[in-house]
Amino acid sequence: MSWRRKNNAFLCLLSQIIRIGITYLYRDHKHTMRTFTLFSSLLLSAALTAQSFYNPVTIPPTLSGTTFNLNVAPAVHQFFNSVNTPTYGINGTYLGPTLLMNQGDSVAINVSNNLNETTTMHWHGMHVPAWTDGGPHTEIPAGTTWQIGYKVMNPASTNWYHPHTHMSTGNQVYMGLAGMLIVKDTVEAQLNLPRTYGTDDFPLVLQDRSFNSNGTFFIEGLADSMLVNGTPHAYLDCPAQVVRLRLLNGSNVRTYNIGFSDNRSFYVIASDGGLLAQPYLTNRLLITNGERYEILLDLTNSQGNTFNLMSYASQFAGNEPGGSGMMNGNSPLNGVDFGIMQLNVVAPTGSPVTQVPATLIAVNPLQAANANLTRYKSIDGMGMFTNMANFSFNNTPFNMMFINDTIVLNNTEIWQFTNNSNLAHPIHIHDIEFYVLSRNGNAPPAYEGGLKDVFYIKPNDVVRVIAKFEDFADDTVPYMYHCHNLMHEDNGMMAQFIVVSSMNSIDNNTAEDLQPVIFPNPAGDFVNLQLPDVIIQNTAEIVVTDNLGRLVYFSATTDKQVQLKTTGWNNGLYTITVRSGAMLWHSKLLVNH
Repeated sequence: MSWRRKNNAFLCLLSQIIRIGITYLYRDHKHTMRTFTLFSSLLLSAALTAQSFYNPVTIPPTLSGTTFNLNVAPAVHQFFNSVNTPTYGINGTYLGPTLLMNQGDSVAINVSNNLNETTTMHWHGMHVPAWTDGGPHTEIPAGTTWQIGYKVMNPASTNWYHPHTHMSTGNQVYMGLAGMLIVKDTVEAQLNLPRTYGTDDFPLVLQDRSFNSNGTFFIEGLADSMLVNGTPHAYLDCPAQVVRLRLLNGSNVRTYNIGFSDNRSFYVIASDGGLLAQPYLTNRLLITNGERYEILLDLTNSQGNTFNLMSYASQFAGNEPGGSGMMNGNSPLNGVDFGIMQLNVVAPTGSPVTQVPATLIAVNPLQAANANLTRYKSIDGMGMFTNMANFSFNNTPFNMMFINDTIVLNNTEIWQFTNNSNLAHPIHIHDIEFYVLSRNGNAPPAYEGGLKDVFYIKPNDVVRVIAKFEDFADDTVPYMYHCHNLMHEDNGMMAQFIVVSSMNSIDNNTAEDLQPVIFPNPAGDFVNLQLPDVIIQNTAEIVVTDNLGRLVYFSATTDKQVQLKTTGWNNGLYTITVRSGAMLWHSKLLVNH
């Protein structure tokens, strides 16, 4: 062991003693306010800055091809020598393999659930049909296998997969259910970029975790120890050339303010949905829950150097996840600058990439002038960065049976979010990738200029995003949008939308002059049905079902005009069916009070 490693080991031991002491002091006295001296705070900060990194980072194995078999099961993993931690794994003991897919391929995926509880599997960032998206409606009961398939439509990008089980997402992800999903395409392949997996192109899943003294997880929102790909005290040997880091914030709650200990600059080349138009040079990058960024480090003249990947959390406010103060709890990582992983620059490979491209791909953002409509969404509620929270969209708590938004296929829409709550939130929208139009009326920073599916919004901020909802319509299975703070999501900060082919889709076997007339549509507090004589002669049955097929109205009538009161119905899409003898007529009704 080198002097550097020995010295770092001592400092790490010091930091661990302080961290454990503070953590357990607070755990044992959760309702007691404690004041620590300036000396102890400075000592902790110094120890965290000088952390030791002595474990080579685990590089997840890969699965490729067009058939992917994933086994979700309980496991035992040793994060620390001779300490067994019960975990959940996907084809292993913690986290899952990196799935490598090619744009244009049709893939089959089999997810076998060998847990003793229900799970789901969401393909975060992937543009797929609603029934394959893996939201909370698409459960995989214990002991069953979910078999799906879809065409890979995304461009080259870094995505991920994880459970989306209602009220259990946070626990299941914390236990280890997550993995990266990398899409490749021919456009990205033409660029001179690092892309040798595990050699100059590194997947890095950033997670904070806490452990009890017996090695089990202590599940909390903001934890006290860092893992990279499930490795504590991780280091990575990087060749002295241009290397690519695929950063995924896989933490339940914590946001990271990425930088390096020597304050070196780096290039952001891709966000959630794929490559940017050109590299963006910076020395800080905020990455919130669920976000992915790809960065390039130019290490061509750095052989022999050692430096740390850092989170400069001292720059966070108290109302941001990972800042200081009571809203964040008592993790020693809150409000301080801490090391995530050490990078050691070693000899270059045989055929290194030595230059950063000046340009990347053509990016053509959607234009606000072409939007079909704007939806206004408020973020409401008060709480903390834990499950002690009560947040919602438009003051509407999440309801699995309630469709918050109905969107017409191929519509381009602007969604404007206003954060009226007391905390910052990461917001994720399923199905689509969007462009950030503005933040508080100003253009977004250049690194947000590409396609995204997660954005960060601080209290009192207004963020406008624009997306086109194309390719997939399904009036039965909804997509979700939600806070990707998994504690908030599990506590109800979520809503859902469906995409329909049209607002008044008619499928019938009657001639046009024999069809009932429905108005108004969309309906407010009532809707009228005007029935032709040929129908009411034989008595007409009127059946109304909600989006999940539940009966909300039934009557048999010989009246020519029928008015239905919809005041007690939830907003959303309904199906009105009229039966008379051999004739059948049905239409979609949108209720929007």
